[in-house]
Amino acid sequence: MDITETQPSDTGLYTAKASNTFGEATNFCRLTVSSPMRAAPPPTPPKPKPISIAPSFVPPLSNQHLREGQRAMLQ
Repeated sequence: MDITETQPSDTGLYTAKASNTFGEATNFCRLTVSSPMRAAPPPTPPKPKPISIAPSFVPPLSNQHLREGQRAMLQ
């Protein structure tokens, strides 16, 4: 998930769910957005690979504390 130009109203608990024919996985993280600050460019996410196993989140999603206007990357 990519949230450009975050706002304090984006603060909250986010849930990521993935499923395929082999199973499903759910993960959570908390996003906290505070006062304005210049945003750093986000890293480029890796391209997905075809899989034939149940999904999982490795590593699990991490809580984030950002300033308003920063970009949130929930990976």
